[in-house]
Amino acid sequence: SQPATNWFREKENLYKTDILIKDIFYKHRDQKLKNVMKNKLGLLKNRISDIENYLQSLQNVVKLISTEYKKLN
Repeated sequence: SQPATNWFREKENLYKTDILIKDIFYKHRDQKLKNVMKNKLGLLKNRISDIENYLQSLQNVVKLISTEYKKLN
């Protein structure tokens, strides 16, 4: 999330006093931040898909082991 962090730091540095991150977000959100967030969303969706596929593979292995174990009895 380096691009998002960089965006927030860049905007935070516009101020001479402390400012809350939520205030930075609401006052300065722009197309650059939207693009960063869209890219991050795409990455997260891919990770979710990868994890779902991994879990499905694990379920298949469990079924296979269970089937083979039942054949031994």
